[in-house]
Order: sequence, then C-alpha cells, then structure tokens
Amino acid sequence: MLCFPTETFYAVGCAACNHKAVALIYKVKHRSFQKPLPLACGSLQQLQAYVEMEELPKALVRLWPGPLTVLVRPKTPFLLAKELLNPLGEIAVRVSASVQVQALAKALDSPITVSSANVSGGAAVHNYQEISKELWQGLLSLDVPIGVLEQNNNVSCYNLPSTIVRIKKVRLRHRATHIIELLRLGAIDFKAVRRLGLPVRLNCLEPQK
Repeated sequence: MLCFPTETFYAVGCAACNHKAVALIYKVKHRSFQKPLPLACGSLQQLQAYVEMEELPKALVRLWPGPLTVLVRPKTPFLLAKELLNPLGEIAVRVSASVQVQALAKALDSPITVSSANVSGGAAVHNYQEISKELWQGLLSLDVPIGVLEQNNNVSCYNLPSTIVRIKKVRLRHRATHIIELLRLGAIDFKAVRRLGLPVRLNCLEPQK
C-alpha cells in the first residue's frame, strides 16, 4: 500500500493486479464498489498489455502521458482485480506523466490505482501532509506494509483531477468513426479535446476539483 504524488492529486494506491490490495483500498477509503478505482500505467507499452489499442484513436493517444483518463474495454483474459471493472465492462485508465507513478508502475510490473488519498467524499489531497486522520487510521488498521513517497515541492502539477472521456465507435455519413464522450472536465480542458479533430459529445457541466 502506497501514498504517492501523481500529476494531478496525491494518491493512495497499489498494484492493480493485486486483488487483495485493491479490495483494501476500497475498504480504507469507504468507497463503493460501484465506483471503480482509476488506474495509471507507466508507459504506452505497459498499457498495450491490458487494452486493445485499436479501440483508441491515435489522436487521443497523443495526449499521453498526461492527466487524461479513458474508459475503455480491457483485453481478455482480464488480468486485473475484478473490482476495477465498471458495469459496462470498462476500466478507467491513463498513462501518467508523473515520474513517480511511472517508476512505481514499472517496479510493480502492473498498472497502479491512483485514487486521491482521501476518504470517499472528502476533499482531494495535494500532498501527504493533507491526508486526513481518518484515512491514516484506516491504513494503519490494515496491518499491511505502508509506504509514503514525498514530492519535492509537496504540490501537484494541477489543481484539477484528470479529464475523463469515453470512446464510442459510431457510423456517421456511412462511415465508421470515433466519438469522444466527455464525462468530466479536468486538467485537460475542453478546447484541447476539441483540437483532436474528433466529434465530441459533452456529458458533463463543470470542471470538478
């Protein structure tokens, strides 16, 4: 179990292939299994082991590494903890721009969960000093090894979470194309998504902190 900085907020996480550890993250955060934990890969090469890259438009992939989370169907057989799948059979994943996240994902040889280091419903955390007493007590009660990585300036690169999109294949004007369904505005703004040159369907209202 680790607390570590990402390119957005400070996170608590573990190897996404460790079923027991993933279940403990849900427990310590008091997070519903109906809200799958977001994941981060350390590189595109690592992502390719878990996701059918043909499902992702090349224009979208150019925004990685960075704070863009994509809902996408994973490869089969599914190699990660089952709790990470949403009801549509998707995982929420990004390729992280954080050097620390990249190093962790490489060392663990697995994508890692990157949910903010807070109890579900609490304020996002920017550094380890902001972690609530409740979360610390929950972590200590698990009786598992806990690690903490500091960030040099103790401040995340953004004041917003990752932008979340879903990719849908549709037929427009008698040809197959992708539509980007924008589910949450965040560190990557709407204009950047529009510049990808793909149809965008806005399914959210305001950037969320």
